[in-house]
Order: sequence, then C-alpha cells, then structure tokens
Amino acid sequence: MLFIAEKCDLTLKRTERAAADLVKSGLITVYPLCEKLSDTIYKGYAAIRTISTKLFTIFGMGGRLKFERDRAADRQRKRLKKEDTKSKAKVDLLITAKLQDHSEQKPTSGGRTAELKAIKAILSG
Repeated sequence: MLFIAEKCDLTLKRTERAAADLVKSGLITVYPLCEKLSDTIYKGYAAIRTISTKLFTIFGMGGRLKFERDRAADRQRKRLKKEDTKSKAKVDLLITAKLQDHSEQKPTSGGRTAELKAIKAILSG
C-alpha cells in the first residue's frame, strides 16, 4: 500500500480507503495470506490482490487484456513444449546409450533390446 500511495501521491490512509472502495465494488479481490505458527500465533504475509476484468473494460482496455493473456498462454505452451521435447531427448539419449551397451556385450535373447526399441519408437512418434 505504501508503494501505491507514493506512486499516486496520496496519503497511506487515503490509499487504503480507495483500495477498500475498489474491493467493495468488486473490481479488486483480496486474498489475505497467513501461516498458523501455534494455537494463538499467526504470521502474516502480503495479501494477493487480483484485478477484475471489469476494471480493464471500464478503462477501455478489455481488448488489450485479451491480447496480452493470449500472448502469455502462447509463451507458456511454447515453454511446456520445449520442456517436453527436452525430456524426450534425454530419454532418447539414455535408450540409445543402453542399446549401444547391449550391442557391445555378449549377444542375448534380444528381449530387453526389443523393449528399449519399442519405448524409443513410442517416444519418437
């Protein structure tokens, strides 16, 4: 609140009243956080405040909000796809290494090698 008060050039008390008005109007939601240390002692943390999409619409920024959310979702999908690809590559390397180890060792019935090849085919496809 102090940061907001300084940026808006308002007193701390006025900023708190304004925030309370925004909460009452439903434009901002506050989720207080605390940790129970014992039966009577709590440790408080900074509350999480979420801004309603209504507020963006009021200021004519509803379209921009949708655009930015779509961009953020695209970034997240790209990051998850990259992590997935990286994980598959690591598994592929491990399987390839195991297959090479088995081919260098004495010939076996081929059951284990066939299993590894099947796993590699599933992950590749």
